[in-house]
Amino acid sequence: MTYREFWPQYLALHADRRTRVLHYAGTLAAALAMISAAAAWDWRWLPVALVVGYAPAWFGHIVFERNRPATFGH
Repeated sequence: MTYREFWPQYLALHADRRTRVLHYAGTLAAALAMISAAAAWDWRWLPVALVVGYAPAWFGHIVFERNRPATFGH
């Protein structure tokens, strides 16, 4: 899929502003958890990064967009 094909599809799946905000928040939280993992040299932060990164995004898709997250579809 080219970027030109991807972008309209992405926008359609993320039409609700709240979903996009949850994606940004989850990405920021995951980045902070990974920074914490590196700073503390503690691998236990890595699963936390996955959960706090994906959970808000999935919540947005299920509750606001009423569509299925494409996380594992690519």
